[in-house]
Amino acid sequence: KNIFFLILNILISILFFYLLIKEKQKYLKLSLILILAGAIGNIIDRIIYGYVIDFIDFRIWPVFNLSDTYITIGGAIILLSFLWKKEPSG
Repeated sequence: KNIFFLILNILISILFFYLLIKEKQKYLKLSLILILAGAIGNIIDRIIYGYVIDFIDFRIWPVFNLSDTYITIGGAIILLSFLWKKEPSG
């Protein structure tokens, strides 16, 4: 199970790195950097510990780590950039 998630994380990281190189828009580039940073953080945890360590606990919210935060913020930026995208007039 752990090896599956490790390989999946690595493959997704490679994909996001490729997309990052090709992307020209600043906001999408920022979101890809955040998602890639989060994925790499989780990969490092999986390699060193065999699992991802979640250490931020507010008691009223699920436990998470900074990598999860980066991935979530990156995903939110992508979502918002598509929602606020201006339609070409014509």
